[in-house]
Amino acid sequence: MPLTKQIRRRVERAVRYLKAGRIDLQLWITGKTNPHAPPMRLQVTGVGDFDKIGDEFLRLLIAIGGLRPTDRVLDIGSGIGRIALPLTGYVRTPATYDGFDVMKGAVRWCKTNISNRHPNFRFQHVDVSNSEYNPRGMPASRFRFPFDDAAFDFAFAVSVFTHLMPDETRQYLRESSRVLIADGRLFVTFFLLNETSIAALPKHGTFSFPVVQGPIRLQDADHPAIGVAYNQDFVEELMRDSSLVIERIEYGQWTGRRAAPTFQDVVLCRRVGSAAPA
Repeated sequence: MPLTKQIRRRVERAVRYLKAGRIDLQLWITGKTNPHAPPMRLQVTGVGDFDKIGDEFLRLLIAIGGLRPTDRVLDIGSGIGRIALPLTGYVRTPATYDGFDVMKGAVRWCKTNISNRHPNFRFQHVDVSNSEYNPRGMPASRFRFPFDDAAFDFAFAVSVFTHLMPDETRQYLRESSRVLIADGRLFVTFFLLNETSIAALPKHGTFSFPVVQGPIRLQDADHPAIGVAYNQDFVEELMRDSSLVIERIEYGQWTGRRAAPTFQDVVLCRRVGSAAPA
């Protein structure tokens, strides 16, 4: 990324942080702080209402993913606990939840404010490279999830693969498959490119993905992690190579489908076979 653009993005992040801090202060002064929600200055990912989106994905994990209260759950990219918080009312002991993320501050908040009240909810920081939040970490393309084989019944990754490059996506899918039991379910979101979505791109300029690079399209060539869209055929190939079978796709609102259940495309997979993919 050109230096001037990199500096501008850092300044933009700093300004957002300061604005969010001012909102936190105003809420504290007026006594309107929500003690169960993270401070605004930590809510650095995603768009939209924090509680509303968390509740929305709880419903989708159940309705589309078939999540059960007894499942051992893995949250790939747990962030500030946006989905973990509503899950605390659904995933009950002896079932467990494990989440990991690259943002130390987010993990620290989740441990203090979620794990302390719900001991079956565990969070850990992983030192994996992320251009926005952890640029000096290890490459995501070599990252091994810090869990044993077949440790989970259900795994999900919301707005994770929309920021990963193909070699990183391949590794994360293989690792997701490895830590799932046979017939375990994987619920993930993508920006999927097919005839319908490609035809709709010019009409929805916010997510136009103008930069074509093989099986993917980027929102910004200088900063690829901002947004990545994948050819659907390529995603299906990666899934097969990872011993994952796609059972359901729910296309999202991002290409103008107003009745879609959520913004990004949802892909539900099932782990097949008894051995972890090579």
